[in-house]
Amino acid sequence: MLAGCGFELRKEPEYHFKTLALRGFLPHSPLSQELRRQVQRSTLRLLEDSNRADVILEVEREVRDKTSVATTTAGQITEWQLRLQLDYSLRTAGGEV
Repeated sequence: MLAGCGFELRKEPEYHFKTLALRGFLPHSPLSQELRRQVQRSTLRLLEDSNRADVILEVEREVRDKTSVATTTAGQITEWQLRLQLDYSLRTAGGEV
């Protein structure tokens, strides 16, 4: 029945490049660490030398924000809204975007 309804298991993404370099992340950035973990699970190779990478993911700005959205009558915060704003560019080692 599953074959007839169009259901398909999630596949590994197909990339048009083989190597990736990460640049511009803050030291010990949780986002950088998670990206590195995810890349290691994929078919991509993560390179430290961005001149040798097929593609470079360069972070221009990473901003984290925390705002209270719900409080009790006593003023205690019961719910937070967490936001991450990331400005980045994805380009080749030659500078093409």
